[in-house]
Amino acid sequence: MIQPASPVIPGESWDETVIAADQPEYRPLPAIVCRDGAVVTRWRLGWGDRLRLLIRGDLYLQSLTFGQPF
Repeated sequence: MIQPASPVIPGESWDETVIAADQPEYRPLPAIVCRDGAVVTRWRLGWGDRLRLLIRGDLYLQSLTFGQPF
């Protein structure tokens, strides 16, 4: 199962925000929102997903919102 992870960038001090923090119909999503509108998130993968991807277990996803709401 894939879960959102925080801190988004371990070992770094970025201003982190939580998307959908006050919206019970959604799961809260820790994210870094950049000035250019890019949104960076980190995901923790389950063991099955880790084995399939053969990586350390974190997946970074950058979404370009172009300054519009996520």
